[in-house]
Amino acid sequence: MRNVRALWVVLVLMVMVATQSVYAIGYTITDLGALEAAPNDYSHSQGMNNSAQVVGGSLAEGGGFFHSFLYSGGAMTDLGRGWAYAINDSGQVVWQDLYGGSHSFINTGGVMTDLGLAFGRSINDSGAVVGDTLVGVNSAFLYSGGVMTDLGPGSAYGINNSGQVVGWDEASNHAYLYDGGLMTDLGALGYDGSSASAINDTGQIVGSLYSNGGDTHAFLYSGVMSDLGVGQPNDINNSGQIVGLMPSGILGLDHAFLYSGGAMSDLNDLLTPGSGWTLWEAVGINDSGQITGSGMSPSGSEHAFLLTPNPGGGGGGGGGSVPDENSTLFLLSGLYVLGVVVDCWRKRQTA
Repeated sequence: MRNVRALWVVLVLMVMVATQSVYAIGYTITDLGALEAAPNDYSHSQGMNNSAQVVGGSLAEGGGFFHSFLYSGGAMTDLGRGWAYAINDSGQVVWQDLYGGSHSFINTGGVMTDLGLAFGRSINDSGAVVGDTLVGVNSAFLYSGGVMTDLGPGSAYGINNSGQVVGWDEASNHAYLYDGGLMTDLGALGYDGSSASAINDTGQIVGSLYSNGGDTHAFLYSGVMSDLGVGQPNDINNSGQIVGLMPSGILGLDHAFLYSGGAMSDLNDLLTPGSGWTLWEAVGINDSGQITGSGMSPSGSEHAFLLTPNPGGGGGGGGGSVPDENSTLFLLSGLYVLGVVVDCWRKRQTA
């Protein structure tokens, strides 16, 4: 009898351990570092492509200037004075010269295409760029095939591979979709204003809803506009996963979020406990579910990061963690053996 009870205790402990291990944390984090060491070790991510190449800005020249960076293959490369805002799957980078006249450029393997006095924000795989012109009244622009098209007063923030453009229209104070010369007002769901930040290749649009004196809400537009709750989205991938920033509950401090599967999650909750990171903002998500953004690193400096979904760890989903196949098998086996032991014990008791 004592042996049976001892075995029962051991199996219960096995099941408890399996239950703890069956849920894996969702992401592995990579610190992208900075162009300079402390105390100037600052970097901020701005965009990413499907090869997990990341661009943004970092302090350089003794902390006196911002330089654009490209992070690829585990290394950060200095692209020169300025700030990089976007990168496409061909590796073309939209780059802003902050110190030489506020011109925007397309960096294609080191060859610069000058877009003039402009602020380029997004680039698709065909090399089409959208952003704002900086001449006279600021207007949204679309640069494609060497031609700059004025989209009217406002801003353009995102473009997909079909050439559809989204942004903010100054006249209506609403988000818009520009498609083949036609401008569509997306509305604001009764809020005081709206702005669209990104569009994926299926035509899903994300953006922000603004209330005077109130919280900013995220929206998803997929034929109709849906309010996703408090938050500010920055990007959406072709699976419909959305990333951005949301209030953390601590006054003045934002946290990065992932919206997936109908649920919004704080990305800090999907890291291994004790990672030492506080993720402030997520700015990009690719079709593999990898996420880039910026936060407080374990060193105490703001660094760009890259999150990679763990196999079986729920990174591709919206709820945090999902069962790992081996752990689940272990758990079920333990429960089965435990059931057999209990059944034998009961039979002996009644014999």
